Amino acid sequence: MMSHQIVSSERLQHMFTALQGVHEATILDITTAYNYSESESEDIVRAYHALVSEVPSHLGASQVPLQRVGIVGASSVPTALWPYLIISEAIGVPVKVKVRAEDVRSLSALAEIIRHAFRTPITPQYTTGGLPWDVRVEAGDVLLGAGFWDDCDRILVFGSDATVDIYRQCFPTPSRVIGFGHVESLLLVDLANVSTDLRWMTDFLSFRHIGCLAPRLVVPADNCAHSDLADVMLRKLNGLVIPDIARAITLRQEFHARTVARLPAWLSTDGMWLITSDESVAMTHIPGHLQIVPPGAVFKSKCSFGAFSAPAMNACDSPLVSQLQTRATWNCQWGMAQFPSMHWCNSGIPIVAALSSLAPSDD
Repeated sequence: MMSHQIVSSERLQHMFTALQGVHEATILDITTAYNYSESESEDIVRAYHALVSEVPSHLGASQVPLQRVGIVGASSVPTALWPYLIISEAIGVPVKVKVRAEDVRSLSALAEIIRHAFRTPITPQYTTGGLPWDVRVEAGDVLLGAGFWDDCDRILVFGSDATVDIYRQCFPTPSRVIGFGHVESLLLVDLANVSTDLRWMTDFLSFRHIGCLAPRLVVPADNCAHSDLADVMLRKLNGLVIPDIARAITLRQEFHARTVARLPAWLSTDGMWLITSDESVAMTHIPGHLQIVPPGAVFKSKCSFGAFSAPAMNACDSPLVSQLQTRATWNCQWGMAQFPSMHWCNSGIPIVAALSSLAPSDD
């Protein structure tokens, strides 16, 4: 175990060389065994290789790994918690995790991938259900009063802003809880490129548009009519999502409510995508719901922004791109919104930094 030892850049390079060596076919076999669909498995392969493509900055002399980390949050999109679990394994930090029961398969799949990467587990003892992490699936916040988190130096909380607030109130020490609440991601578009460069579709289609980095705000870089933009985007996206009755009902209800209120709204023929035109940013959790908003609305919004996905830099106004980039924590070109590397600064916090602390002074 390497807790409270500096992890050298050489060791991280060695670990990531092993992680990068896991073959695509192996990951597909593992995810298929855990009942992920073919498209989900392909998304996982791409996301995993994006995460391990770059070795994160090593822990310098001013930082040491924590003794134990707690993680709270849903993992419906496998990569949500994966970056932190991968790094914790690489630097030897034990982890406690609380997720929904249906998300345990995501953790199990990652554990299998790590086993293949290192041939033998790098964590000395596997705990819950053969996993390298102490995983709990209790509903609600019952673990808060059970002392489960007492030995965790830091607790990473993924979820709604309300969930983050609950943990911050329970553990008032500022450095104890790092919260990753609700974020909105943006897609910058211009009508000509939407029609000819289809990489933007990957940002919506990956993980069925349920991930926290999936763009839900569409920001026009030109003066195109919103109705024309919505028509092109819906025609391109139509028929590419596995039919989902619950999603279709939710989107149709929203479409009907806006139609009655005489608000701009367009629904795809397959019912899987709804585009609305709004003058201000309104947070939405509905998969398939996209909002076309003017740049000014983004600048005025107090929302936290996740990914900012743009076409080739010469396709849009550079000052606009620069201004939007300053608001997002993951900047990329079309098609990569949900595939960050380990250099991603989630909510402005580097992944490695979330799993380390400043070394105590020698004074």
